[in-house]
Amino acid sequence: MPHDSPLTAVDEALSELGLPLLRINQLAYSDMNIKLSVGSELRGELSLHDFPIKLQEISAIYLRPHPLIHRASIDSGVQSLRHEDAVEEALYTWVALTSSAVVNRPRAMAANGSKPYQLSLIESLGFKVPNTLVTTDPDEAAKFCRDQGAAIYKSVSGIRSKVARIRTDKCERWSTIASCPTQFQQYIDGLDCRAHVVGTEVFACSIRSTADDYRYTEDPVAVEPIVLPVKIRERCVQITAAMQLHFTGIDLRVTDGGEWYCFEVNPAPAFSYYEKHTGQRIAAAVAHFLARFEM
Repeated sequence: MPHDSPLTAVDEALSELGLPLLRINQLAYSDMNIKLSVGSELRGELSLHDFPIKLQEISAIYLRPHPLIHRASIDSGVQSLRHEDAVEEALYTWVALTSSAVVNRPRAMAANGSKPYQLSLIESLGFKVPNTLVTTDPDEAAKFCRDQGAAIYKSVSGIRSKVARIRTDKCERWSTIASCPTQFQQYIDGLDCRAHVVGTEVFACSIRSTADDYRYTEDPVAVEPIVLPVKIRERCVQITAAMQLHFTGIDLRVTDGGEWYCFEVNPAPAFSYYEKHTGQRIAAAVAHFLARFEM
């Protein structure tokens, strides 16, 4: 999408390397045509304003797709919308099957669509995770939160949501979860950390904020670069590789006692916020990773 900050940052970093690149605008699907041929090898051609691009000549892909909600041609009729859907479906097929490097493939990113499933993967790969309950039962939710002493709630899906502490003055809202599966977790007190993994490189920072969710606050937020303990750093690289991802944003929290918890592995991280505050060259690392596969 236009004005996507992470994509723009990587675009600029690739341009600085002098590499030829193509940026596919999801709002311009109506001006595109695509043909795929699947046989002993995958071949295809993307035409943009009658300019043909051979897909097999593309060596690496950085993927940040957005839902087609705000379409340029929303008022242009059903036929145009069907054409846009067909172009996107063909592009997804190409990205899924191509032998070129993809950061990251849709099938590898899919685990983020279910937070409980992804959390089970995180735990199986060696990280501590908070006690978790997903339920539509108000009584079970209330009991879980009482047992944890302090708890938070957030979305079950991969759609970005606000994380919030359970407040005793909000108990009348328990009944609202009956029609929507909601995820409750043990509240872990400690320091928020974010680790961006690009291949085997790790860029970590700490985040200090008084808000339950520092992404949604107008209060001051302090973001500073840090060096992770060797074991945690290695585990971040290992978990990224185990999930068949090349680039991740990993949400961590370390307690006063030195225990490290992992909350989420984001396969399409909005890293530009952290890069702006820390000066870490994350976009350049992604660009150099992609450049390794240049034909």
